[in-house]
Amino acid sequence: MNVTRIIPKTVASLRLSDITSDTASPESQTHVRLVGVVERERPGNVCLDFVLNDATGRIPVRFFWSASEWPLPEYLGAYVRVVGRVVRTNTVHIVTESVALVTEADEISYHCIEAALIYLRQQARQSGNA
Repeated sequence: MNVTRIIPKTVASLRLSDITSDTASPESQTHVRLVGVVERERPGNVCLDFVLNDATGRIPVRFFWSASEWPLPEYLGAYVRVVGRVVRTNTVHIVTESVALVTEADEISYHCIEAALIYLRQQARQSGNA
């Protein structure tokens, strides 16, 4: 049975994290959720490359879309929710499976609170205080 965990993260916590798509077992893959504003959008034939800024840092994102998602909405300058896996090659970046426009401002605040809580729980586990 395949189980996919989706963990809310910030760009800063991703850079400190040990989550990689290479080490995840096929039975339990880890995906991350980020919320931020789209900067430097560059559309291609089969993918959209952009930089996501969540106020803790910037990270490159690559989004492969299907024909049913065409035409894509205008993402540049908009807040989006990204779900994907972390890929560490030459640089850390995200390969997304989902990009959605944020429609309520509360989603940004809730995501930051949830990501901070997850980060603090991981720190407590690593220090043995859990």
